[in-house]
Amino acid sequence: GPTRSEAGPSIRGGGIPTGVIMSGSSVQDRPLSLGALEAAILAKGPARFACASSANATSLGGVLASILGHFLGEQELPAKHCSSRNLLDWAATLEVMSPLVILIRDIEAFDPQVLSDLVGVMHQELHTLPIVLLLTVATTAQALPRMLPHAASSKLSVGRRFALPTAAENL
Repeated sequence: GPTRSEAGPSIRGGGIPTGVIMSGSSVQDRPLSLGALEAAILAKGPARFACASSANATSLGGVLASILGHFLGEQELPAKHCSSRNLLDWAATLEVMSPLVILIRDIEAFDPQVLSDLVGVMHQELHTLPIVLLLTVATTAQALPRMLPHAASSKLSVGRRFALPTAAENL
């Protein structure tokens, strides 16, 4: 099975290490910024990166299929039968377990129940998988507590908040 990397995330208070990224509402600016974010994360050291957006967020299976598809380098995985078990089975094939950085784009566009279920599943697997969540928020920092019930938000250990530069600021 996988061994936990020495550089893996520390788990404060048992919560999922979570960063909140204020992405702003300008849709055309975000792909460039988020691509730069992924490159910066991967340049920092061994990590695996996956991204989920609201387009695949109609069900928990859809979000998990999107995440696992990114980790596997595949575009589409069938959502119907995808569960955290599939993620664990994939992780068991890895020789070294590096942090699994999961970017959830535009949390405001997610079904709150699907987002809450995802947080619950990720929290359950923290003892096995070194998960780090990055949540992009287009509106305000208050969107997260509005979207998630306390039972779900209490499973997050929000550390840092970031603001993505716009494409114009990147020039």
